[in-house]
Amino acid sequence: YPAVQNLLLAANDLGYGSCLTTGLTTFGIDRVRELLALPATLNPMAAVYVGQPSKKLSPPRRRPATSVTYRERFGTPW
Repeated sequence: YPAVQNLLLAANDLGYGSCLTTGLTTFGIDRVRELLALPATLNPMAAVYVGQPSKKLSPPRRRPATSVTYRERFGTPW
C-alpha cells in the first residue's frame, strides 16, 4: 500500500482525482479476475480509480499535526 499512496499523491499533483477501494476483496473478485485474466495465484486486494475530475479540485483540508499527535503519551501535547 505504500506504492498506492505514492500513486494517489502523484495523481493529485498532476491534477487527477483518485480513489483507493478494497471492495474487490468483498465482492466482484471473480469478475475482476476474469476481466484481467489473472492467474489463480494472484489475489487482487484493492483497486485504484484515476480520472479527470469534472471540476477543479480544491487543496486538501488538513488539521495541524499538533492537533492530532501527542508526545510520549496519549493526551500529552506535542
